[in-house]
Amino acid sequence: MCGIVGIVSIKDTPINSETIKAMNNKIYRRGPDDEGFYFSDRVCLGMRRLSIIDIAAGHQPIFNEDNSVVIVFNGEIYNHNELRAQLKEKGHVFRTNSDTEVIVHLYEEYGIKFLDYLRGMFGLCIWDSNKKTGYLCRDRFGIKPIFTAITDSGHLLFASELKAIFASDEIKKIISPAGLDAYLAYNYIPAPLTIYEGIFKLPPAHYIAFTENNISAPIQYWDANDIPAQQEPSIDEIDNLIKDSITVHMESDVPIGTFLSGGIDSSLVTAVASTHEKFHSTFTIGFENSGHLYDERPLAKLVADRYSVKNSVFHNVKPNPEKILTEAINAFDEPFADDSIIPTWEICELASKQLKVCLTGLGGDELFGGYYRYLGIQYYGLYAKLPLFLRNLLFKTATKVFSKSSSRRMNHIMRFLRAGRLTAAEAYTSYLTALDISERENIYSAGYRSKINDQATKDLMLNHFNKCTSQSLLQKAIYTDINTYVAEDILALSDRVSMWHSLELRVPLLDHILFEKCFKIKDALKIGSKEKKILLRKVARKYLPSPLFQAKKQGFESPTSTWINTSLKEYIDTMLDPQRIAAQGIFNARQIQTLIDKHRDKSQDNSKIIFSLLMFQIWHKEIYSA
Repeated sequence: MCGIVGIVSIKDTPINSETIKAMNNKIYRRGPDDEGFYFSDRVCLGMRRLSIIDIAAGHQPIFNEDNSVVIVFNGEIYNHNELRAQLKEKGHVFRTNSDTEVIVHLYEEYGIKFLDYLRGMFGLCIWDSNKKTGYLCRDRFGIKPIFTAITDSGHLLFASELKAIFASDEIKKIISPAGLDAYLAYNYIPAPLTIYEGIFKLPPAHYIAFTENNISAPIQYWDANDIPAQQEPSIDEIDNLIKDSITVHMESDVPIGTFLSGGIDSSLVTAVASTHEKFHSTFTIGFENSGHLYDERPLAKLVADRYSVKNSVFHNVKPNPEKILTEAINAFDEPFADDSIIPTWEICELASKQLKVCLTGLGGDELFGGYYRYLGIQYYGLYAKLPLFLRNLLFKTATKVFSKSSSRRMNHIMRFLRAGRLTAAEAYTSYLTALDISERENIYSAGYRSKINDQATKDLMLNHFNKCTSQSLLQKAIYTDINTYVAEDILALSDRVSMWHSLELRVPLLDHILFEKCFKIKDALKIGSKEKKILLRKVARKYLPSPLFQAKKQGFESPTSTWINTSLKEYIDTMLDPQRIAAQGIFNARQIQTLIDKHRDKSQDNSKIIFSLLMFQIWHKEIYSA
């Protein structure tokens, strides 16, 4: 696990070697064990290394036999031993046992098709000095990030983190209205956007080709649409695929732990991982004085006890939200408002004091149908068969009858009825939207509102839903999530927070071999009328205590709504002060104060809006204005 940076000159503009060093210094936390550089007139590369595989000889950059091909690589390739053996049979000579060197020789053998052979997570750059051609590549699910920018001087800049791009001093900080509106709509910023004008995320499963005088647009090399229809897998087959994925994700020269939440996904990962030689411990947290809803420890302990995990850590935390959020924004470099950032921060900090690598259960919900919104899109398919006039009437009637209700359950019902009048793509987009356009328009200042393109924000989701070639609404929803929410919310959160603590997180349930087997299985094996993750639960029952299957899904979240009125109250009053807001010229200060007041008198739950505005203001103060 590492971080990478690079500069490519496409107009023969000189590259200052000190610039690449400055960029590399900014990502020190991603790899405090080692650093390395490659310098040439047209291409300069840098990397930071967290040593996990071939600790002694895995120094980067790594070259082929004649030093004509060079790579910097962030990630892990879990099938590298198998690939190395195949390449040796073809005559390739290796200097190390690292997974990084395998990629170089794969490129020599197959060109850019080398990507098809990789099983793992990666953000990488390969430069072929003989062919004067390079490739910047991101893994299929976007587990590892790549940020890019093209400067006025003719430089392509890329890095694992935004802060390294700005270390070049070639890019100005200008807020992107498109990025900001996407952030407020979804609580994160989907690729290719960032919060900045002129800086972009390379989308998952894409690469950029470059020469000394040309840069391609991002090119997609893998698409779930292209997965061929297969015979429905048996429970035993899925069981074996899951075990195989977890096993290959245990590849390491250092001990490995797991994050154990007490949910089905992380518990299953822990159950299988605990049988391996490299397994070390589990990590679980609970919040003080926040009630049972947010305490993962009782169910997690059942799993740890069943598998006799002696070094499990069950930590009771009383976090300092103000401190964590300020540090977290420095890890992200852009606004991010998924409130699971706080427990993720706590558990990464806890685990990093003992280990360099942990496995998580992320991806199980997307692959096997674990979200309530997946039930929602299933119900939509039935509800949409009613005549439109009747759906409109039901929504209008419910609006009148329940207009004063503030319960979460009623909010979900109203969202469903509102979405029921839309197309399937628009309905699912509405499920994903934390703040719809009418709410966003109200909190923008009059002057800033004219910069916002609502349709472009919606298209970030609509385009993926409509691109999915399946007739299944559930598959369309999962396809949308895989290309947006998974990469730039849950995986971005895992990457930025873990690497800030110099900890590598691995996600065995987001393995492309497992995904390709499960994506197109029939909906009934994933979701019933009430039950979610049907197939995964059947597999997991072989491994896990029965109380886990009776527990209500709670997610990895924080008691944010309570904190807004308690431990974060003074901080919010400072950061969302009307004078501060008005001076920026972006938001309507009066409307924001109204949202805060209604949350505090408990007439409305505005926690998500307030939290997203708070995180934007922290970013504005700590990063943008710094």
